Formats: sequence, structure tokens, C-alpha cells
Amino acid sequence: MNPTSPADAPGTIDDVDSDVVLSFAEIKAVATGNPAIREHAEVQAEVIRLTRLASNHTKAQRALPGRIADLRQQVEHLDRDIDHLAAAAATIIDIHGAAFRYTTVDGHVLDDRTDTGQLLRQQILATPIDDTWRPAGCLGGLEWEYRRRSSPYGDTDTSARIAGDRARDATVHASNNDLRTGPPHTLITRLERHADKTVDR
Repeated sequence: MNPTSPADAPGTIDDVDSDVVLSFAEIKAVATGNPAIREHAEVQAEVIRLTRLASNHTKAQRALPGRIADLRQQVEHLDRDIDHLAAAAATIIDIHGAAFRYTTVDGHVLDDRTDTGQLLRQQILATPIDDTWRPAGCLGGLEWEYRRRSSPYGDTDTSARIAGDRARDATVHASNNDLRTGPPHTLITRLERHADKTVDR
């Protein structure tokens, strides 16, 4: 007896593109041009495609309520940020060059960047390390606040921002080492640049 050839062996072949599994009898029928078998394979592939689409649609529908809630919350935050930034932009005054003025929390006015930076540095370094935002005075027509807290890297991180500005890109950061060893006027210069970007934001 002659061994059974692969073509005559029972089994199936998986069509990778359509995920339709045809028997050898069906493959032979397709090869001979049987239109019913060809139509059967096409319909079966379409059923699989539509089933996948239906499954994906169901998953998307389930995720929509959470997505909509997130977007609504984002809109609320952006509306708040826009209002805050618009008010800040209307308050900003030019303090470039000799026009520099800084008003401390208790009302003293300084006109030197180095003296102001030194004063702020001393104030910040004497502040407890926690998550509390504290007033830092008025610079460029804007009220500022700062927070000093622990850094994940074992240092401390100081954040400064326009009072009430809670946007992600609203803060200026300085490490404890920056405050202790950097030029006193550096923090002031960074605050001025941050204020200049407020209108663009």
C-alpha cells in the first residue's frame, strides 16, 4: 500500500490573513472554482472581522464614561488656569533693568536683585520642610509663594510659583544646594523669566 500523501491526509489549514480555517475538501472545492465554497469562506472571514469590531466597540463604550469624566475635569482645570493667567497677565509690570522692585511680605521694598535673592534665600532656608505653600512677596506686580519639601534624592526641593497658579508647568524649582551655593540673584532671575512666560502660557 502506498503511503498517504500530504494532499490526502485529513486535517485543516489556517488562513493567517482571514483566520478562516478550511478543510482539505473545501480547499479542493475552492481550487476547482466552486462559488458556494468561495462565498462561504468570504462570509466566514467577514463574520470574524465584524465580531472583532463589535468586541472592540464594546470595550470602547465601556471606557467612554471614564474618559469623558477625565476630559470634563481637564476642561475645568484649564478654565481655572486661563482665568488665573489672564488676571496675572493684566497685573504684570515691567521690572527689567533699573525698574526692578521687590516687596517683601511685611511691605519693605528692595530695588537690588542680589539683596533680594539673599533675603529670599535666607527666608527659604529657615522654612520648615513640609508641603505648605507660604507667601514670598511681590515681584513684577505678582504675588509669589514657595514651598520647601524633601526631595526623593535626599536633598530638599524648593518650588516657587505665582500665588494660586496650580498648572503643571507653573513652578520654578531649586535644590537646597542651588540655594546655598548659587549666586543670590539666580532665583530672582528665574522668577522674572517665569513671569515673562505667563502671558504666553
